[in-house]
Amino acid sequence: QFSAVPNEPFLFDDTVVVLGVGPLGMCFLMKARILGAGTIVAIDLSPYRLAMAARLGADHTLDAGTTTLADRLAFVREATRGRGADVVVECAGVPQVIPE
Repeated sequence: QFSAVPNEPFLFDDTVVVLGVGPLGMCFLMKARILGAGTIVAIDLSPYRLAMAARLGADHTLDAGTTTLADRLAFVREATRGRGADVVVECAGVPQVIPE
């Protein structure tokens, strides 16, 4: 079954990372917030989209254009006390973000 908004399962208070907060990423971010996600981290290249993500429920935003992959991974590890993200949703649509 195809769904425009990913059906990634997560538990109450899980850490969710959304890679790419265009229209689909924003939808998932709002869904995660409404359904009880704990910490939500939004990652994108657009400062405008990151500001909108913060307004729509992201706890943290990271600009992929001004941070390195190592910076972003370290941030998520620190925010989760070393555990890492429970759910990562790739909504950027570019293969370069898959290693994240």
